[in-house]
Formats: sequence, C-alpha cells, structure tokens
Amino acid sequence: NPMVTLCYFLIAILHLLCGISLSHCQFILYCIKLLLQLSSTSNAITSSIPIDPRTVIDTFNLSPASKAFVCCPKCFSCYPLDDREG
Repeated sequence: NPMVTLCYFLIAILHLLCGISLSHCQFILYCIKLLLQLSSTSNAITSSIPIDPRTVIDTFNLSPASKAFVCCPKCFSCYPLDDREG
C-alpha cells in the first residue's frame, strides 16, 4: 500500500537523516496510526503500520555498521579498540 510505504519512508528519513530519536519516531508512528484510524481508513492499512520504528529500519535493512575507536584527547589521533600492541 502506498500509504504504508510513505509512513515507512517518513520514519526512516526522520530518524536517519534528521536525527529524530527512536522514541520520538515511535510517537510519530502512533500519531499517524491514530489519525488514520480517526479518518476511517481501512483497518488493514492501519494494522500494517508498525508501532516500533526499528521495524521500519529493519525492513529497509538500514541498520548502521559502525566501528569503535579510541581517540587521544591531546592530539585527536584515532586508534582501533582491538589494537593490543602497546
């Protein structure tokens, strides 16, 4: 359904590009779902909209891959965490 897809894209953009927290995205999803229910939208559509924004991130396979580093507070050089040589 295009409406469900639009909700997925909206939440993905708000979270990943605009920096909105997952808890705020969850509130936005809840509000969208409530608005659709109040506007007499089909129950099949409203039940397709997730409550948890992590569902959206997982659906699009957008979980970020990150690598941790240690940063020197004096020179700001970065060192990998698994570097055990000195």
